[in-house]
Amino acid sequence: MIFSDFLPGKRVMMAVCAALTLSGLLVFASLPGDAAFPLAALLHAAAFACACVAALVMGSAERAKERDARIETEQRLNALIQAIPNQVCFQDAAGGWLVVNQAMQEATGLDTAALKGKTVTEIKALSPNAGFINSTVLETDALAWKEGEVRYCVAFRHQDGSESTLEVLKKTLVRGGRTAGLMVLRQDITSSRQAMEELRSVRNSLETSVAQGIEENRRKDILLMQQSRLAAMGEMIGNIAHQWRQPLNALGLLMANLTFDAKTGTADTAEFDIYAAQGRDILTAMSRTIDDFRNFFKPDKEKNIFQVCDPVKEALSLMEASLVQAGISVERDLGLPATILGYRGEFSQVILNLLANARDAILNSGNRLGFIRVSVAERDGFAEISIADNGGGVPEQNMTRIFEPYFTTKPQDKGTGLGLYMSKRIIEDHMQGRLGVFNSDSGTGPGTIGTVFTVSVPLAPAEAV
Repeated sequence: MIFSDFLPGKRVMMAVCAALTLSGLLVFASLPGDAAFPLAALLHAAAFACACVAALVMGSAERAKERDARIETEQRLNALIQAIPNQVCFQDAAGGWLVVNQAMQEATGLDTAALKGKTVTEIKALSPNAGFINSTVLETDALAWKEGEVRYCVAFRHQDGSESTLEVLKKTLVRGGRTAGLMVLRQDITSSRQAMEELRSVRNSLETSVAQGIEENRRKDILLMQQSRLAAMGEMIGNIAHQWRQPLNALGLLMANLTFDAKTGTADTAEFDIYAAQGRDILTAMSRTIDDFRNFFKPDKEKNIFQVCDPVKEALSLMEASLVQAGISVERDLGLPATILGYRGEFSQVILNLLANARDAILNSGNRLGFIRVSVAERDGFAEISIADNGGGVPEQNMTRIFEPYFTTKPQDKGTGLGLYMSKRIIEDHMQGRLGVFNSDSGTGPGTIGTVFTVSVPLAPAEAV
């Protein structure tokens, strides 16, 4: 029983021994008298000997089977290691190479026989042109033994003198709770790094192209803004001419009365003072018009908080004379003072462009009962400005192009096609708002259908007001 504990298949042997012992006892019981004991003992000993021999034979067969299975497993594992495209080797505790795959052999220029059992230092002596260019192998080996695992990248020189970049993994192998060896895995990442460098180069080139494109668009925007401002200045000069015409007529009439009184000798000091006061009032109003014109086009360097109604009123004031001359009536519904954050000068230019567009639409339509409604309201966190006219509306085929640069339905000498384009850019790009347009046949005053432009700008944050 004790012997069978050291043999493979001991349970089977124990069963055989038990069966033979039982048979001996049966024989012993069947013999008469004193002759039974010697014969039973002899049979029992023979049975035990047979069982031991059988156990030895079966144990040897099982060991041979296990050995063959282990050899087959090792062969399969070795075949798998050899098939790995990365460089693989296993080192023992002394640093000697135990297993080396085909990729590692090709990298060093040495076969398994030359590499097996050799340390890195010995391998480098055998193949001076192979190995790591820098001396990090021994240091990283020691670090891997200490830490259990280490990863790094290193340059590698091949037998033919070419160089590549390797990603190296070193990991300790533990057996029975003790560190028995070191696994080294090296992966050639040269092509990957080259691809990454090419990708980085493409990305940098793309970023440069995008930056150049942005800069080019910025220059175009600046040019368009300047052209739009020049067009608006032309419009403003026309408004100034309208604004000055009546004061100049009044001043000319005042001078004529003063000259007549002087010639007839009917002017006295009191009357002269009245004429002088009226002249000063007229000149002050004309000067105010110039100031309004100058402030209107003063560029804003930074965003400011202002009430929407203020630039709307200023634009209406500057357009008043030309609207009166065109026979266009204006209805104002400015509502509560909504406060926004943005560039006031640019916002004023937008309102002026929309008012001028409404005026021109009415004049081109031939409507003698021209009407413009300007309203301001707050809705869902936005200040909304609506400018509606009864100038016939925008043709459907032009509705999708109305905000394109240089698109205009006006005669060439009366329109540049930049006003609405720049207005949309100012509202949506500079002030994060919306500028829309639609035709309406109601609420645009007497006459036919008209166009409604809507400007929506976010209200200023409460803490900024």
